[in-house]
Amino acid sequence: MYTFRLSTIMLSTPSSNGVMAQLLRSRLKRARPIAIPHPEERHDYWFVFYSERMDMIWILSSAEFLSESIANKSGKNVGLRSIWFNGRRKNPKTFVPELYCKARYEKYLATDFTRIRGPLAANS
Repeated sequence: MYTFRLSTIMLSTPSSNGVMAQLLRSRLKRARPIAIPHPEERHDYWFVFYSERMDMIWILSSAEFLSESIANKSGKNVGLRSIWFNGRRKNPKTFVPELYCKARYEKYLATDFTRIRGPLAANS
């Protein structure tokens, strides 16, 4: 069974009253893409993706999400956008399948929210 929890968080920045971030927390036995409605770029709009199984967080701006995601062209999610951050491969020593972050998305990995708040807010 696959379930997703979608919530919104507000973060303060020196340049604005707040930045909207959309936090998508997937509680999955295995990683699967999710279809997200996001038709155009939005200023100060961030996507935060968390994989509990991999214990990784990816943070993308609205523009980055639009350039990295794909638009679904058929099926029940036509027009929605999907992104798949992970792959699955066998460990060469143990031959056990394991999840890994695709190299293309490593630049979006994060350990905190300084990317959203900005470098000035992180120092204060």
